[in-house]
Amino acid sequence: MARVPAIGAAPIGRERVGSAHVRDRPSLATRLVASRVDQSHEGLIEMTNENGNHDDLPYDDPAFKWAWEIYKEADHLVHSRTTFFFAAQSFLVVAYSTFAVSRYNWKENQSIYIIAMGIIVFMGIIFSLILWELNYTVTKRMKESLRDPYLERNKMWKEYAEPRWLPARIIFGTVIPICLLLIWTGFGITTWLISRLPA
Repeated sequence: MARVPAIGAAPIGRERVGSAHVRDRPSLATRLVASRVDQSHEGLIEMTNENGNHDDLPYDDPAFKWAWEIYKEADHLVHSRTTFFFAAQSFLVVAYSTFAVSRYNWKENQSIYIIAMGIIVFMGIIFSLILWELNYTVTKRMKESLRDPYLERNKMWKEYAEPRWLPARIIFGTVIPICLLLIWTGFGITTWLISRLPA
């Protein structure tokens, strides 16, 4: 009686049924869906297609679809955080400008104005550092855990998302927070110069 191969077993070679030979036929594993999900040694999901090609994955690959969904949510999270901190810091800039140009009882209230401006600058620096930490952490994980091992293994996605000059993860994770820090550092220097003015 012919042996029935288990799923995932190697292809059957020639089998003998009675005195006749049966042609080589593939195992059940090769007739499964084109793409499959295997568990790798590192704990990540390894994506392969029917040809074992890791460089051009189909869009219906389960791991690719999951990675893409998580990547989109993470991207929305980065943009939402950036928008929130931009809005918060815009209010701080308005408050700082109000104190900086105010001349109502300046001589009597100069120290109060300077302290208020210093507090606003401190809050702006703290917000910038928080944005830097949050965005840098998320964009780094997006690249290392989603983009590099999964998404960029699909040729069309890689060609679409390939940056021309500066990757978005660097812009949102590093450049924007550093620019905000430089702006608030300038406000801090301005506050110090104003405090040196004669009353």
